[in-house]
Formats: sequence, C-alpha cells, structure tokens
Amino acid sequence: MLPAKAFVALYSMARSPMLKLLSIERSLAPGVVFSRKIGPIYFSNDLGNSAGYDKEGELLWLNYAMGAGFAIVGTTFNEPNEGNYLSSYLKVNPWTPLPASHGAVNYLGLPSKGVDNVVRNIERFKDECQPIPFPIGGSIMAHPKQKGKAQLEGTVECLKKLIPHVDFLEINESCPNVHHDAGNDVLEARLGGLICARDAYQGQTGRKVPIFVKLGNFGDVSQTVRFMTALGVDGLVGVNTQKNYETLKQNIFRADQE
Repeated sequence: MLPAKAFVALYSMARSPMLKLLSIERSLAPGVVFSRKIGPIYFSNDLGNSAGYDKEGELLWLNYAMGAGFAIVGTTFNEPNEGNYLSSYLKVNPWTPLPASHGAVNYLGLPSKGVDNVVRNIERFKDECQPIPFPIGGSIMAHPKQKGKAQLEGTVECLKKLIPHVDFLEINESCPNVHHDAGNDVLEARLGGLICARDAYQGQTGRKVPIFVKLGNFGDVSQTVRFMTALGVDGLVGVNTQKNYETLKQNIFRADQE
C-alpha cells in the first residue's frame, strides 16, 4: 500500500523502538531440554540467536525466556559506531523486510553503542537471571572508522573488556556492509593479536575462552581450516549476510524487487 521508499523508511525507523519493546521481557526461562558440550562450553540446546540480532545485549532476557540454548551479542567495538544511514536527512539504519520472499534487506552497517554498554547489559542479565546453562558469546571486529595500528589495538581492547563476561568470542570477518582488509597477512596479524590477548587472559586466570571466526564464505574449505587452525582459532562460524545481489535477486519475488 506504500511507495517503496516510504515502506523502507517506515520499517527502518521502527526497528529500534521495536527492539526496545522486546527488551522489556523478563519472564522466566523453561527448564533445560538436553545438554550438549562443545569444547569447554555446555549448551542446553542447539538453537540460539546469531550476532546482529541483539547488538547491545538488551534481548538476553527475551532469548532466555524463549528457551534459547545460547545467545551472541554484538557485533560490538571498543568505541561506538553509527553504522549506515538511510539518507543524509533520515539518520536511521536501513533495514526492511521482503514479505513476499520471506527475507529481508540489511544495510545497518554495524551500529553499536560500544563494548562498555554491552558489558553492562550482560552483567545485569546474569545478576537478574543467574542463567544455567546459557552460554553468551561476544561478537567483535575491527572498528570500521579506525585504521592501521589503532584499529588492531582497538579490537584487542574490545576483546580484553569483553572476555571476562562471555563464554566464547566470535571475530566477525564477514560483514558485507563495511570495508574489510582481505589480505592474508593483514588477517593473520589481526587474528594473531586477538589470539595472543586471549592466551594471555587464559594464562592469568586459567580460563579458556574459545575464539571462533565468522566468514561470509569459506572459499577453499581445507585451506581455510588449515590457515585458521595454525593461528590457534578454535572454530568457524558461517555464513553471514551475503551481497551477491544478482544471484539473490532470482529468489526475490517481483512484488519485493521495487
């Protein structure tokens, strides 16, 4: 019933208020159905939310109440990030459903209030709910507005602040809506710095926090696994939002293509 631009604007503006309403949920979680162990982590079940759904840790109460087996918070940064805007006049992050195609278009661009806000929400949730077992993962990545050494140091800072409060870490190397350095040397330096910081934390506390790396695609799977294993990565997460629009467009109904 609405022109395409008005439809996108409406849903984009409604996203944050809707998440705020969902964050009010404080019901108690149902009992544990079964338990699964992956590495040092116990999961009550296999179903949980991926990063991007709960960027600030405000929906942990809702996910727990629905019986999720885990939750991933983020992606977050050492400092806040505004993300992408719908236009220079309408400063909201673009997101809209494709109702006929049972999908959505996401161009949020990783908005984040920063890791300190995430830590506060995770700790508040734990204090209120005492969740067992409900692993919480923290998704982090290099800040898109930082460059070079500052970017690496900022990512390590983010890890150090988050690691005492989560059960595992996810390094986001896959977001299609921000620039990523694709070279292996840059990736190796970035991941190597994070793994060194994780190992230093383990040496100080005796607590192992697994690191997973999220990729948009795995490329040559055997080569990717060997590369990540040599760095000390504990596992891979796949796959994130895609931007192969010509291929994806074949699955989008004409009513949604406008």
